[in-house]
Amino acid sequence: MVACWNGFSKAAPTYDGNASVQDQITATLMDRLPEDLRPTSILDIGCGTGLLTRRLAERFPRARITALDAAPGMVRACRERFRDRPGMEVKEADIATWDSRRAFDLVTSSSSLQWVRPLEVLLDRLAELVTLDGLLAFAGMLKGTLAELHECRGLALPHHASAPPMPDADVWRAGLESRGFATEIETCTWMETPASPQDLFRALHAMGANGPPYGSLDRLLTRSELDRLAATYRERFGRPDGTIPATYQIGWFIARPCA
Repeated sequence: MVACWNGFSKAAPTYDGNASVQDQITATLMDRLPEDLRPTSILDIGCGTGLLTRRLAERFPRARITALDAAPGMVRACRERFRDRPGMEVKEADIATWDSRRAFDLVTSSSSLQWVRPLEVLLDRLAELVTLDGLLAFAGMLKGTLAELHECRGLALPHHASAPPMPDADVWRAGLESRGFATEIETCTWMETPASPQDLFRALHAMGANGPPYGSLDRLLTRSELDRLAATYRERFGRPDGTIPATYQIGWFIARPCA
């Protein structure tokens, strides 16, 4: 996953301006938290520039918050955002290998966990990091996200290796329940309509999503490859007004350790 984190790191200065979907996912996640929730310790995994961290700090001003990200550029941006906030610790670390030495009342993440591999290792870590009476609350993209782009990539660039699909809601549920969590899941299909394939590509690049399906497992696509991909996208999914569909499958998860 190092190449993936490098892409996000480089995109830190332009991430917030292109992350409208991610920001709305984060706002919905906060709405799903129980009204009587009063955590004293919070872990935000894959904090990025701090979109979710900011909302957590506003709602739980007395909580000790640890924000974690594996991308150095994102960590710098998040530290700058919260430089004057007491009780805030922003760490550069990969959740798969981070030695936390303690569990948290609330473990959260938004639009990040779908990138972590292997999933089994991540699920084990999540189970270790939540206190017995704590809460795990996260949101992210599911299998089927950017299905149009995946399809066009396979048609236009069939010889380029692509990454495995993101987990679907059933995979997350099974993994969490096998580790002793009682889980509530809400899903939805979210449709964006970029003005053109190039606009979609630029937005993904500005957020650091340079890997599959946009790039490849080991390198970015060339200009000619991008042109071929854009032409296929317009041919398959272009609308009369020139826009294209870009579909996101989103899941929100609220999980509690079973007694």
